Amino acid sequence: MLKFITICAFIAASSAHYIPSSYHTVAYHPIHVKSEWKAEEWKPEPAAHTEWQPAHVEWKEPETPATYDFKYEVHDEHTGDLKRHSESSVHGAVKGQYSLIDSDGYKRIVDYTADPHHGFQATVKREPTHYKVPVPAPKIIAHHDEHAAW
Repeated sequence: MLKFITICAFIAASSAHYIPSSYHTVAYHPIHVKSEWKAEEWKPEPAAHTEWQPAHVEWKEPETPATYDFKYEVHDEHTGDLKRHSESSVHGAVKGQYSLIDSDGYKRIVDYTADPHHGFQATVKREPTHYKVPVPAPKIIAHHDEHAAW
């Protein structure tokens, strides 16, 4: 094996002069070959100096806040996905409630309000339920130890 590696290294070293060390590529376009025009003779016209200014963009908040009502509910006892959410907004004051089943089986109910004067405020309640959230069974992996004495 050492002889093979030595022969390969000798061949690579002796043929290294065939690998070009630099490239000089000249590509001519047919129009430029026939023309007697020289690049040094052409000079661009000086352009009038204009300074670029970004466009002025002005953002205005809507004069009246949006008024809306929305609700949704998911009730799937098979998977334990039980939740609901409702929210409404009148003149920028938001009021809402959401509920869900926590992993310990309790129902969490959150009532909240938000407005520019008081900020976000929430009240959280928890109630016991008969729902049991399914917990996956632990996976038991048996290890076989060949060195253990029986």
